[in-house]
Amino acid sequence: MINTAVEDHQITVKGLNVWYRTAGDSKSPPVILLNGWGARLNGLAVASDKVIKELARQGFYVYSPEHPGLMRSETPKTAWGFKEYAEYVEKFVEKLNIRRPIIMGQSFGGAVATAYAAEHTDKIKALVLVNAGLSSDKKHEFFLRHRFYGQYFTKILRSRFVPQILKKLLAAAVLGTPWKHVEKESFEERSIMGEIFNRWHLPNLYRQIKVKTIMIWGKNDILFPPSSAEEVEKELPNAKLFIIGGGHGVLYARPKKVVEFMINKLGSGYFQKNVD
Repeated sequence: MINTAVEDHQITVKGLNVWYRTAGDSKSPPVILLNGWGARLNGLAVASDKVIKELARQGFYVYSPEHPGLMRSETPKTAWGFKEYAEYVEKFVEKLNIRRPIIMGQSFGGAVATAYAAEHTDKIKALVLVNAGLSSDKKHEFFLRHRFYGQYFTKILRSRFVPQILKKLLAAAVLGTPWKHVEKESFEERSIMGEIFNRWHLPNLYRQIKVKTIMIWGKNDILFPPSSAEEVEKELPNAKLFIIGGGHGVLYARPKKVVEFMINKLGSGYFQKNVD
């Protein structure tokens, strides 16, 4: 019987304490799951543990790092961009000696996966993008971007006049930070995530990605609509787009459906153990 228990770990990457979780048989093909912004460890909505367990149940060994500044991981000291987040994935892979993984990314995690794959296309087995964040020339602007993050998030966390309880609620809601971890860094440190969000710019790197790419999109995604994904599919050399029922968070709402779909479209060759 496959062990789908999720285990916690910590590692230092680029000078930051990064949490990550694993599940499955360590001898199984590796998958690195890069969650979206606002994903939670568990719970009813946007729960990453359901995706981790489903991947393990389907025969993968799963690594799921929590991006610096999100969930429990330490926040960058400066406003990171796509290069820094791609570098953190690179160092994570190197430190854990993960060989030729499948990289699976959703939303913000999909943008990070794209940036990493563009630089290391020869080191990964396949790329799976699920309602991924797209390059700045393709994406539709997040309709809450300027209204919420730009005007409020950073200012609220840095304000001397906002009650601590409201800051805790905001950090937990926006960053996916568990309640018991929300005060392990100062609110001033966490506030930089608003700057990271507003400055985020992913250039068009698609033609650099030579590895087989599966794109799975919820047809009702209003943040990164399927029409934009169709444009990206044309630029990725070895990509195929599949549209299924659901919205932007379909990976968390229907993890079994998405994982089974991924397996079916990748084919059996991606389930062989890596051999030296």
